[in-house]
Amino acid sequence: MNKIFNSIDNKHKINTYVIDDICWFNIDKFEFEYYKTFLITIKDVLLYLKKNKVVYIKQYVYDDDVVLFKNSSSFKSKENTHIITTNIDIFIDEIVSVFGINKI
Repeated sequence: MNKIFNSIDNKHKINTYVIDDICWFNIDKFEFEYYKTFLITIKDVLLYLKKNKVVYIKQYVYDDDVVLFKNSSSFKSKENTHIITTNIDIFIDEIVSVFGINKI
């Protein structure tokens, strides 16, 4: 099941592909200055994933970014790329930390 999420301001685009209890997750478009609409879009994605009983979120990241995913597991996929696996229960905290967004 493939679904694309666009933010209300069209500054962000997230592509998801659900297989059983796993979602392959890819941020296709992201503008850091508009992080609030990004987080609203992430909320919409997570509601969709919860409805579809997703447990794990997987995504491809470059080698240099692996250290940012402190609460996820990683697997070397191919040259310069890792597959990151994150439990859906900690995904929001993980993505907020990766982007360096300070919580209020």
